[in-house]
Amino acid sequence: MSGREYTLQPSPKGAVGALRSDVPGYLNQEWVVNFTFDGVNTGVTGTEASKYTRVGNILFFNTAIQLTSKGAQTGDVELYNLPYGAFGVAFPGAVVWANFTTAFVHVAHVIETGTLGGICIKLVGAEAADTSLRYLTEADFANNTYIALNGYYWIYDG
Repeated sequence: MSGREYTLQPSPKGAVGALRSDVPGYLNQEWVVNFTFDGVNTGVTGTEASKYTRVGNILFFNTAIQLTSKGAQTGDVELYNLPYGAFGVAFPGAVVWANFTTAFVHVAHVIETGTLGGICIKLVGAEAADTSLRYLTEADFANNTYIALNGYYWIYDG
C-alpha cells in the first residue's frame, strides 16, 4: 500500500474503525465463480453468491456454492474467474463449511495456476488417516454439495 493513506471514520452509531468506501484502493464488488473439474464445467450446475473486497493490494473474498449437479467430469476442483491476478502461490484461507462425500478432518484452499493456465482456487483436504493434504476431486463431491469459503490473497499489480 506504499504511499496510500486510509481514513477511519466513525460510524453513524459512534463506533470507530469504519473504512470509507470512497478511499483510493478500496473496492467492494460481486464476482462470478467458474466451478470446474480440471478446467471443464460441462454438466456442472448450481447456484453461487460471491463477493470480494480489495483494500490496496490485498483481496478478501467469500463465496457460497450449492452444486446442484457435478456433471460427469473428473479431475481436481478448480474455481476460476478470480477478480485479480495473485502474487505467487498462496495458502490464503480455509473452507468454512462443506458437505463432501468424504469425511475430511481438514479442508483448505490454495491459489495457484490451474489447468486452464490462469490462476484459480484449488481445494485441498486430509482424511483422518492421511498425513498430508491432497487435492479434492470429483469423487469428493456429490450432487447438492454445499461449499462456503473465504480467504484472501496478495494482488499482483505488475
